[in-house]
Amino acid sequence: MNDPFQLILDDRPHNDVLHAAAAASKFEIDTYAGNVSQTSIAAIGDYALKVCRTSGVQAALMNGGMLELFAAVSHEEESPEVYDELVDRIGIGPTQAYRCRAVWREFGKTLIDTPEIRGLFVAEALKILSGRSSSRAARQEAIELARQGTEINIKVANMLQSKHAAPSDDAAAEVQPQRVARSNGSKLKKLFDKTVGEFWTFTGRVVQIVLEPTAQNTRADRHAVIEDLQAAIERLQQEIIDESQTTAETTHV
Repeated sequence: MNDPFQLILDDRPHNDVLHAAAAASKFEIDTYAGNVSQTSIAAIGDYALKVCRTSGVQAALMNGGMLELFAAVSHEEESPEVYDELVDRIGIGPTQAYRCRAVWREFGKTLIDTPEIRGLFVAEALKILSGRSSSRAARQEAIELARQGTEINIKVANMLQSKHAAPSDDAAAEVQPQRVARSNGSKLKKLFDKTVGEFWTFTGRVVQIVLEPTAQNTRADRHAVIEDLQAAIERLQQEIIDESQTTAETTHV
């Protein structure tokens, strides 16, 4: 029986490693693990990092590329329900579907043409850099850094996003929430099909989200809505990171 750890150290394809791991019992895995030297653990970690990171990026590219193609052939703008049904069947949700499509549009060609840098990106970092609140300059610098061997993780993506951000007033205006009256249970379709005054609400465990188009007498584009929500999430995540860093710096003073 093949030792999956030895296959990793021999740099065998990950499918070979997984087949060996699936065929082994827990006792056998524990036995194999006990034979791994301390100096080899780091190499196994590097292999796992490469496989997991690459598979995450590959999934984002595959989902994004396939959904872009299907959106075109199904005439998504005219018949969104056909596209929405496929997304529902895939099971990734409309927000993740949109983010993967953005990754494909912004990074697809580069990462397909230069697979050697693909493993230097974290999938979530690609999604951040593909978002509406990230600039082309941030994406270009990320690609250049990856070509130089720099890992593009979430922290680096947020740094590049901030470095190349638009003026703060414009950025804030893009996602600034408005005070609106609450509405109970109007369907999402109303947000897209009706004019201002129709709301969509979502009540979670700790917050309630109310959506209202910002322009008078216009219909909200579903992709723009998702972009705005994603920009708001990214802004909140960055504020949490900034607050944590400030707290840590204050603690060490």
